[in-house]
This record gives sequence, C-alpha cells and structure tokens, in this order.
Amino acid sequence: MEINRPFYIVSDLIFNRVATVYSSKNIVIQTRTDKKEQQWFFDEVSKTIKSVAFKDLSLDLRGGNLYAYKTDSKWYQLFKYVDGRFQCENYMSGKQNYVFEVSASGADTENRQVSRASKNNNQWQQWKILYVDEAKPEPTSGFAKHWGFWINRPFVLVS
Repeated sequence: MEINRPFYIVSDLIFNRVATVYSSKNIVIQTRTDKKEQQWFFDEVSKTIKSVAFKDLSLDLRGGNLYAYKTDSKWYQLFKYVDGRFQCENYMSGKQNYVFEVSASGADTENRQVSRASKNNNQWQQWKILYVDEAKPEPTSGFAKHWGFWINRPFVLVS
C-alpha cells in the first residue's frame, strides 16, 4: 500500500464487491460506485487504514466484525497486506492469526458484513487493492461477458 494514496479494498469473490463504511460504521461489501465511503488510504502517522469519507476513522477489528472506528493505533487497527490478505497481529499471541473475511462463509451478497476470522485458505478471505486513480469505470454499453447480456439493451424472454 502506498502512503496517503486512495484505494478500494476489493473482495476476491465473483462479484468483486468493495469494503464500504455502512450504517453504524459497519464495514460491508457493496458493488463499487466510487463513493468516498468505499475508499481508503494508509496513513503514515497512525499506521492505520483510514476512511477517505471519515478521516478520523480507521479500520478496526473490535469484536467479531470489522468497523470504521476512531483512530487509536492499537493492535486491532494495525494491519499488514500479505498474499492477498489483510492480517492483524494479535498482541497476546504475537501471531498474525486474524484476517478480514466476508461473513457467512463468503456469501457474495450486497451489504454482507466483513468480519474477522482465523486465517485459512478460503476465497472469502482474499482481497485486492485497487488504487482509485487506476480504477476503470464500469462499462455502460457493449457485451458483458461475465453476465451473458448486452448492457443497457432491451430484450424479450421467449419460452
């Protein structure tokens, strides 16, 4: 991660939803819409991942879920990005055993909570960093190969 350069945290699940600050500052996955609540940056002073929309809030692993919480730079706000995972070192064990994961065994649905879990090899614990200035806009026309439809083109269903 580059210092102070805005990025998206993109789930490696099929729809590539992004980590988003939601109501009550919960972190959920949503379809990327380029809103500030979906953008993050690594702050060199606090050593935390901060929200672009809420600059006084950092990613935080308190409890079982991921939140945007007031920055205090304690162990539960300090992460390393290693091999596609955001790892948090547990201060009691000294092991990097907590990672971000999409809740409910990776159910790739809109507004699904992002939680903490013990590290394993599941796809729902894999994330990519996509810098905002490198993100391509979603296409508004042409054939959407992944979906099998033409974008914004009317059609009828024939039995």
